[in-house]
Amino acid sequence: MINNIMNKFSFETPINWNNCSYLLIAHIISIYSLTIISTKLIPEILFWYFFTSVGITAGNHRLWSHRSYKAKLPTRFLLMILCSIANQGSIYHWCRDHRTHHKHSDTVADPHNISRGFFYSHMGWLLLNKSNIVKNAGKNIVCTDLLDDWVVKINYDFHPYWNQFWCFIFPGIYGVWRFNSFIQGFLIFGVLRWVLVLHSTWCVNSVAHTYGNRPYSNIKSSESLFTALVANGEGWHNWHHTYPYDYATAESGIFYKWNPTKLFIDILWVFGQTYDHKRKITQKY
Repeated sequence: MINNIMNKFSFETPINWNNCSYLLIAHIISIYSLTIISTKLIPEILFWYFFTSVGITAGNHRLWSHRSYKAKLPTRFLLMILCSIANQGSIYHWCRDHRTHHKHSDTVADPHNISRGFFYSHMGWLLLNKSNIVKNAGKNIVCTDLLDDWVVKINYDFHPYWNQFWCFIFPGIYGVWRFNSFIQGFLIFGVLRWVLVLHSTWCVNSVAHTYGNRPYSNIKSSESLFTALVANGEGWHNWHHTYPYDYATAESGIFYKWNPTKLFIDILWVFGQTYDHKRKITQKY
């Protein structure tokens, strides 16, 4: 039966049943969680959503993957905790895959190659085992700098238990304080919030490689307002793939391009926590 399914849908690699089960259960629980939230909780959920997402956008992506700016220890530790709550694999593995994506973008060596379809690049790549081509491409990516940072190494050494605690147990503890209910915290600020952030991050791989204009480079990554809105400013993707070292990941400033992640990094700069921001300047705003 499994072989028939693989043949029918032309799967190039075997199904990753662990990931399939994990994500399916999480999505079912998140749908149930929608039935128990009240409208007054929406601002609180959005708060968790934003700062969890910032762990990925300002931390995993702009700081550790691209080294587009530098951050002092308190900020690096905060971002590590936030991306642990986001629970998208260890920082090391996330950055390795992202660097592989940039080096081999939209090719067979790209972990979430858009050429294999919208769903595959959105989440299907996590439901199948990686091909040998993708694995070998990842092995050839230099990532030694990541584990030189002891903050990243903590996240790596205790993976996956570290992320599971911060993503699900910590929100449950928050729920005890907030509702006197571990289960409500686990369901609303844990599972539901996690699934929402997952899909917002995945939109960068799928939506922003499919829809939108391409003013800077004739590549598949595009300028996507929708993705920028749901992924805290990560939607200006044609610019980002053209100038991946730019910490803003957008040509314009925050008053022209929705980019709360840039604002977050800039606020930390005001307090002396971030520095050496790399920027591609083409015009003044």
